[in-house]
Amino acid sequence: TDLLDNRLRLNAAVFFNDYKDIILNLSNCTAQTGSPTTGVPCALPANVGTAEVWGAELEASLRLGGGISVDATASVLDFKYTDTGVATGVTTDMITPFTPEQKYSLGVMWEGDIGTGGTLLARADASYQSSIQSAAINLSTDINPFNSNATHVPGYTVVNARITWRGAEDLWETSLEVNNVLDKLYFFGGADWSTN
Repeated sequence: TDLLDNRLRLNAAVFFNDYKDIILNLSNCTAQTGSPTTGVPCALPANVGTAEVWGAELEASLRLGGGISVDATASVLDFKYTDTGVATGVTTDMITPFTPEQKYSLGVMWEGDIGTGGTLLARADASYQSSIQSAAINLSTDINPFNSNATHVPGYTVVNARITWRGAEDLWETSLEVNNVLDKLYFFGGADWSTN
């Protein structure tokens, strides 16, 4: 929907997925092939079970005047296994790899006309992602969606900034960009090669 004389735009979505026959990769294929020579490493796809996934997303953009605009997003996700095979070692209180429960972002941009010199644009944005489990490999359970402390990735926030010059005829532009302005160290994933 558009509001405030089309200066504010809101988009929203709510969804539900009945997720059946979830396929993830085995880390040990001995049990499936009967041969220890096909054990580790292995990447054989296997059925882990079923799950229900609820989610909601919201997007907003607002033009404030004076060349300033703001945009924001928010999403929440509730993943719940409803059934898992005993042999997988996956329990219904675990979650699939790389599934954050919350994600948020906020951006602010200014655009100014500098006459025959073209246009200047300056933007700063921040994004947050809640903690996840990365693709664990546990040799006792044979399957890689196993959740563990080693594969737990804490939530993190990343801030970026960019300034852009655009030519008067929109034929050329150049930008100076800084990613991870706060110079924070954060992890995308981890590995668990334990046997217990």
